[in-house]
Amino acid sequence: MHNDTSNPDAATSPTLADPRTRLRIVAAGVFATRGYNDASIEEVCSEAGLDAETFSTHYEDKYALFKDVVLANAREMVRATDGIETHDPRQARSVITRIIENATRVAIATRATGGFYRSEHRYLRREDAHELSELIGELHRRVWQPLMLHRPKLTEDDATLMAAAAFSVIASITIHATSLPAPKVQTLLTVTAMRMLDSEPAPAQVHIDQPATRPTWHDDTSRDGQLLKAAVDLCFQRGYHAVTIDDVATAAGIDVAWARQHASLSDILTRGCLNGYQALKTDLNQALESSVSARDTLLGLCRAYVRHYMVDYKLMTVYLADARNFDDGDHGPMLELQDYSVTLCTRAMQDARPELSPTEATFLAFASMSLVSDLARMLRWKNDDATTRRIEKFACMVMALIR
Repeated sequence: MHNDTSNPDAATSPTLADPRTRLRIVAAGVFATRGYNDASIEEVCSEAGLDAETFSTHYEDKYALFKDVVLANAREMVRATDGIETHDPRQARSVITRIIENATRVAIATRATGGFYRSEHRYLRREDAHELSELIGELHRRVWQPLMLHRPKLTEDDATLMAAAAFSVIASITIHATSLPAPKVQTLLTVTAMRMLDSEPAPAQVHIDQPATRPTWHDDTSRDGQLLKAAVDLCFQRGYHAVTIDDVATAAGIDVAWARQHASLSDILTRGCLNGYQALKTDLNQALESSVSARDTLLGLCRAYVRHYMVDYKLMTVYLADARNFDDGDHGPMLELQDYSVTLCTRAMQDARPELSPTEATFLAFASMSLVSDLARMLRWKNDDATTRRIEKFACMVMALIR
């Protein structure tokens, strides 16, 4: 997003930027904090110290600003890796390392505002979403092509997934707060991303011996269950802010007036998230009880999380993208759900890898969970044993150092 990633403070200071850049920088912060739908032009102008007339000179409307913010971040990542290429297999790994290091610097420089597009990109129009996809695809290509030079036995499919996993690790810095200093973050992200690229592909023929517990809401045929299924489907497709309780009732074939009096959209989804997490807790606890070593515990927790995500991917996607947008009274339970799984993984990681500090272990737990979401989306949430195992291997690699 910013032109000078070697001096992030200068690049991100609205007072030093021209009006258009100032609007974009401030808007990135506003969108990151409030989301696209809740942010307003007036709020952006006020924080940027500019009037509405100046805004109109540079942007047609809020959407034009939103599009610029989202695409600017991806373009900056691409620019940071321009010209780093080779056709010599002997230089390929060095080139890959430079690309990963440069991309990581950009992610760190924009970490306060760079993550909102991971959920808000749903509000991009088709042609703009296509451009974002092209930019991300170009980033991946810049890694998987030299990776195949360096490791010629890899298939393009495996190399592409490894590149996606590496960039997912890098982007994970934008979804959570951390007290780690930037140099430590740079090292942790670079080393972990490179581990994705040095790994061996998961076996093609696999069988999942312990499938995930199926959340009970999947089979709930009551009116509440029908509302929840419709709410999850619609919010998965459109995003929370683009769905109303009337939409949900209509999709479920339930009287709209009854639905309005019965529950809010936030209430319905919160109930669903709590139900889904009960199934996840069952599997996490099973992993704890069946493990015979700290490493087994960590791998078991990681696999349980991946398998649950794949079974309940629509609700998990809505939860991760939109739980922060639920009604204020529902925020507490949502945070408790996240804290439960992150804390379990963090403790298990410290037991298995005592060289990690609590902050580093938490950092890697978030990176692993972020990777699960990103790769599941990339693989179109295909819930079969082979796909699940591929994602499991990358997620376990982040936390448990497997190859």
